[in-house]
Amino acid sequence: MKTKLIAFILILVFPLLAFGKENIKITGTYSDLYYNEEGGDLLGCEIRIVAAKDGYEGTFQMSEGGPDSLLLIKPITVEGDKIKFKIPDESLYAGEFAGNITKNKLEGILTLKSGNPIKLNLKRGKSYWDK
Repeated sequence: MKTKLIAFILILVFPLLAFGKENIKITGTYSDLYYNEEGGDLLGCEIRIVAAKDGYEGTFQMSEGGPDSLLLIKPITVEGDKIKFKIPDESLYAGEFAGNITKNKLEGILTLKSGNPIKLNLKRGKSYWDK
């Protein structure tokens, strides 16, 4: 009798636990790159995440006037909606990113090796370069 009661409760509770949790698609392009007409500068950041045989990897590009080199970022660690990765030393923006990912955006803090934080709030969508 106790086992049936526990099974019945679990049948009721599991759907409630899953309710409201969205299936987050990790892969995609996240960008806030834009061309500033007034200054003639390209500004912002773009991160592209792709699936790989051992998880996720991607590319990173930052621009403050002119675009920095496109860099490979790997591995990208994903746990639920939490995401982490390192920007390689060859970048002017070398450091570590930690943040959250939703179906519409990637947001978090890129902490540079100098300790300076850069807040990123990147919308999911097309690459700046595809427009």
